[in-house]
Amino acid sequence: ETPEDALESLAGVVEQETPEAALLRIQRELGQRNFVWIPGSTYRKMLKWKGAREEDLLALEAGKMHAEVPRDPEPNMYFRQVAFHRLVLSGGREGHAPLEAQMPGVTQIGTEEICSDTGAKVSFARSKTRTWPMPPSAYAASTVPLAIAALNEALLPEAHHPQGNINMDSPNVINDQILIRINKQGESDESPTPEGVHQDGTEVSSVTLIGRRGVTRGGESRIWKLDQPAGNYSSDQFGSMKKRPSIKTPNHFSWENCLFDKAFTEPWESVFFNDRLVKHEARGFDGVRPCQRDVIVNFLRKPLLDGSDTMKVGGRIVPIV
Repeated sequence: ETPEDALESLAGVVEQETPEAALLRIQRELGQRNFVWIPGSTYRKMLKWKGAREEDLLALEAGKMHAEVPRDPEPNMYFRQVAFHRLVLSGGREGHAPLEAQMPGVTQIGTEEICSDTGAKVSFARSKTRTWPMPPSAYAASTVPLAIAALNEALLPEAHHPQGNINMDSPNVINDQILIRINKQGESDESPTPEGVHQDGTEVSSVTLIGRRGVTRGGESRIWKLDQPAGNYSSDQFGSMKKRPSIKTPNHFSWENCLFDKAFTEPWESVFFNDRLVKHEARGFDGVRPCQRDVIVNFLRKPLLDGSDTMKVGGRIVPIV
């Protein structure tokens, strides 16, 4: 099945579909395919169903909240603004609402899941334990995070896949809501994922477009089978390689491994995927410079075994277990 065929079947969304019906369909497709594309109008309607207020959605769409996101602390990623808003979910336990961690997000991605140097177009240590900037207060105080968390919780699988650095016995699930703005200003590789095809060390991840300014081409989100090697490949359009490669293509690369290929253009257009069962990337974009692409990325996983994940409880900092 080609990415176009997959998208055509996913796009059979009934305009009058209720949020409840949409959620059931999305749950089913995510379970069957390991990824699901959601039209922006559908996801926006679902967020309002879960309590997001119109004025908060509009503020995000206008770029006001992403404008306040701090620059990536990694110097080589000077073109990226990034911040983590961390919530702790109950994992489906009755009577347990999501809690705001009030602490920085932490990631630990395995070296086999993401390229740091060879295969990456921007080199730095991505697989070490990394601590991330906190979100703008305007986002944390808005109605959007809890609405997103409510939908995320409904899309978690009953059983998580084992990972060596994860506390699989924990009933808690960490939801990092990551605000990202990519600023394309020059000829260098100022792209959303210069690491190329990768995984994030999560159970479920998602990418939601919030807005684009000045972008006229590129920015495709792609989902790949696990057979696809991690890293970049030298291509300027789907299905073909550049005559003069800008980077060495990994061994065993195959276009047949691509399950989904779409440049998001509509605010709130999203793709959810099971990070244990597929790989993903976002391609570079360009347009009238400086141009920008704003997204919210979600990471969903159980806590880390080493206690790196923390939250504030009664004014004290405690590990999430």
